Amino acid sequence: MLRILETEVECWCQHAHRKEDFRGATMIGLFGSNGAGKTNFREAMRFGIMGESANKGTKEADLMFGAKKGSVREVFEVNGVVSEVTRSIATAATHLRIGEGKGAKTFRKAKEVAVELQKLLGVQPSIINKYVFVPQGQIDAVLFTEPSKRKDEMNRLFGLGSAEKVRDILGAEINTINVVSHKAQVDSLMVTVSEKEAKLYELSCQFDELLRKLPPKEDVATARAQIQRFNSANTARGEVTALSKQLLEAKATLERVKHQVETTAAELAVALSELSAITNNATLAQQAIANHNMIMGKVASYNAAKGLADAARVDIAKLVPVDPEDIKKLSESVTMFDKQITLGDAQINSAKVFLAAFATGICPTCKQPIADAEKLISESQKVVNDMGPALETAKASHGQMLMKLDKQRRMASTFTAESSRLQGELTAAQGTMAECAPYLEKQVNEEQIDELRRIIAKQVELLELKASRATAAENAKANAELANKAVAEYTAELGTKHQLISDAPDEVTSKTAQKVLDTFNEVFPSYSEAKANADSMAEQVNEAKAEVGRLQAEEKTGEKLRLFRDLLDRAKGLLHKDALPAKAANRFMTKIALNIGEFLDTFQAPFTVELGEDLGFECIFPDKTQPANRLSFGERMKLGVCFQFAVNKIFAPNLGMITLDEPTAYLDQASIGCAVQLIEQVKEYASRTGMQIFVITHEETLKPVMDKIVQF
Repeated sequence: MLRILETEVECWCQHAHRKEDFRGATMIGLFGSNGAGKTNFREAMRFGIMGESANKGTKEADLMFGAKKGSVREVFEVNGVVSEVTRSIATAATHLRIGEGKGAKTFRKAKEVAVELQKLLGVQPSIINKYVFVPQGQIDAVLFTEPSKRKDEMNRLFGLGSAEKVRDILGAEINTINVVSHKAQVDSLMVTVSEKEAKLYELSCQFDELLRKLPPKEDVATARAQIQRFNSANTARGEVTALSKQLLEAKATLERVKHQVETTAAELAVALSELSAITNNATLAQQAIANHNMIMGKVASYNAAKGLADAARVDIAKLVPVDPEDIKKLSESVTMFDKQITLGDAQINSAKVFLAAFATGICPTCKQPIADAEKLISESQKVVNDMGPALETAKASHGQMLMKLDKQRRMASTFTAESSRLQGELTAAQGTMAECAPYLEKQVNEEQIDELRRIIAKQVELLELKASRATAAENAKANAELANKAVAEYTAELGTKHQLISDAPDEVTSKTAQKVLDTFNEVFPSYSEAKANADSMAEQVNEAKAEVGRLQAEEKTGEKLRLFRDLLDRAKGLLHKDALPAKAANRFMTKIALNIGEFLDTFQAPFTVELGEDLGFECIFPDKTQPANRLSFGERMKLGVCFQFAVNKIFAPNLGMITLDEPTAYLDQASIGCAVQLIEQVKEYASRTGMQIFVITHEETLKPVMDKIVQF
């Protein structure tokens, strides 16, 4: 049994965020006016379970206007197992958790989620989408639509739509079967085969006659070998003299090169001896020169440091110090002027306050009239007039003193920083001089250095000589090897030539072999032509026989195809919509009619139904029988609800859930009362069977029937 426990949406259609808990409720009502979003919320519930919506899963259409992303989260229970699925609206991201705690299984790929939900629910998606989450306005729509549309919908429900597709496939397959008879062609080919076999016999006789004249292959091969040896021996006799001369020249070259090897080896030994004698002295000379270069570097560092020290002393002598006593006096003068200005400002401000108070004639403190107010005003004005110019002069002097004080302080700071920097440079230079001074006495005479350089140059010269002589020795060895190889090759070739001459047949044998070859060359072209003609004719005979066999096989296959085509044609007739599919649909609809009758009885309807024409229903009242399309709107609504429950029971028997969207649409006030009674009976049935029912409506009179009310 499926029970939806909780639904939460983010940015779904007009719902920015909404979360509803359905735990413990059997009959849930989604109430609100038209356009409030109740049907969209039901679509969100279906999207959570199935991944589809009325917008065919187009993400932009399901998103709240202006939002870039959103989601639907559904918590549901199937046969006691609590699961949770979350789907993104803007992307394909999906997350499914089956079970709780450590034993829970998690899936994230969309295909995996679809497969696992199918296993969990055990109902075809098309049934859930249309007969569990019943679309708005579709409770009774299929019962009262045109007969052809009702048949199409019922065929889709029963899975019979594929029968028409299979029938079309069979028709297309029948049209591709083309059966052709090849009997006349086979008879003609059999005549051709007989003629070609007679010609082949004639060619075979010619071939046998020529074969008897042709020398055996072994005699021909022996004759060719004898002639080839005889001719090779004649050629070899002419080449022996030239090869003997080349061998003598190669031996002379070998002796000359051996002498070069000995000479270059001796010269290399002399060079190695001289190099060994001078190597130790050259090593000592290199060390002495390296030491000399180090000393000269230290001397250069000493001279550079001495120059830096002298320059620092000169710059230090140029610095002019600032007397701290001058800065102190200027600071005291500034302080004195600060006090005078502060006192003057206080006196003037006080006089101005009194002037303002005396002008009113009332004391600001005691609020009493002031005696001699005019005299006091005159005295206060005199204080302001006398003190003003003196205060301005004091401020000007104060500013000048501040500028002098700032200048003296900056000069003192500059003197201190520059003096510190120059003293640091002097100290560093004196340190370098102290470090390098011992090396002044270790300087070496330049003539001694030149002698050391001459020793090193001599070593370099000997190294080059050694390399040159080593190369010459290697070249001499290589030339000796080449000369030795040439002597061996010429000797071996001469041996081969002498062997050819020794093994060659005599002239009589050669002439006999030539006669055999002449006979072969005379007969073989005619033999080859006769053999080719016979082979070609045999190939033509085999091809004709193969074609006869192929055509006979096709004739047998054609007979089988004719039988197969007849069988397909019979199957196509069975799959016609008025044949087997119609019978199957009638059986399904009969079963649905029986179930509708049970629900009509459960919900206390005043009529029952039986299957009529075009998969429609005839409604049987106690006093009359009439087609379903003549029922009142209230009766139609009751029949539609019973139809949905019947389909749900047959095709989703273990799901135990259904949604009814706007069951009271188009009902007048009297019919609405019947609808309330029906929903009460549906609630009683749901409580008894454990079903979960969602009713989406704007009809307020249905609220008392509901276990849970969700207001939009």
